Amino acid sequence: MAKDIENSNEIMTPKIVRSVDSKEVPIPSFLSKDNSEEDMLKKGISERIIKNFDYERKRQKRNISELEKKIGVKTGYVRDIENNNYSKVPSLMFVYHASEELNVGMDELVKQNLRSESSDEVLTRRFIKRIIKQTNSDVLHWKTQTEKQMNARINRNELPNPLFKIEKTPYGNLDFLYDSLFGKNDGLVVREEIYYARIDTNCMICIVPVENDSLPGFFDDYEIYLLTGIKNDYNPFEGDINIDYYKKIVVEPIVCTYISDVFDNLIYRLNNVVKESLNRSFLSDNSRDIMKRFV
Repeated sequence: MAKDIENSNEIMTPKIVRSVDSKEVPIPSFLSKDNSEEDMLKKGISERIIKNFDYERKRQKRNISELEKKIGVKTGYVRDIENNNYSKVPSLMFVYHASEELNVGMDELVKQNLRSESSDEVLTRRFIKRIIKQTNSDVLHWKTQTEKQMNARINRNELPNPLFKIEKTPYGNLDFLYDSLFGKNDGLVVREEIYYARIDTNCMICIVPVENDSLPGFFDDYEIYLLTGIKNDYNPFEGDINIDYYKKIVVEPIVCTYISDVFDNLIYRLNNVVKESLNRSFLSDNSRDIMKRFV
């Protein structure tokens, strides 16, 4: 690592040498005392470091709490910077040890954007923004499915919604198990009610708040799905499901903030907009349709 720093003269010109955990580490020019306090504390630098750190951490599927411990900062250090709108610049010790743990150069963490959006990412971002706009305009009408409603379906021997699978418990009872479609996300469970809305005659969007079962309360992540092949007069989240029709529904995974932070801020915004929309909605679909015919 030290050799890389010495060879990177353009970005990492040594100014001062201090000890970091008994190691002699050249202080990079952008964190040197030669720079003004205002420049050093620029929000842009802080945001870039944290976003690059989060991107690489999630790409490597590293747990944030364990990583913070190895780096030598308190649990919640990264989220604290985010929650304070990046007004605090990560310490040199954090940048140095984060680069060591993630095998990424210090200059890459600070100077570069480690992620560049593909055409699919651009399209997904435009799609989510459109969903937000239509939700704010009350074009889309969201509904929820709670754990209580799911349990009621079990008691009525009904099929689960297409995001769940049926599994027999050790006691011989049937239970609905969440089945994430984003790779091997074993241990992900639904942490609160599911949100869904019809966006086309045969398509619905679904937001699933998830967390890791072994680390409850540590993650506020979301998975976004599209459900296609749905008849206009049919809702797979309500009422009993015809087995033949159930098999025709296609579930398309779109976004998972648990494994990638590319859309984190946008998905959090969507979630908040949906909750606000639900607070405004008090009419049933049937009542709404009847009233529209008279106004």
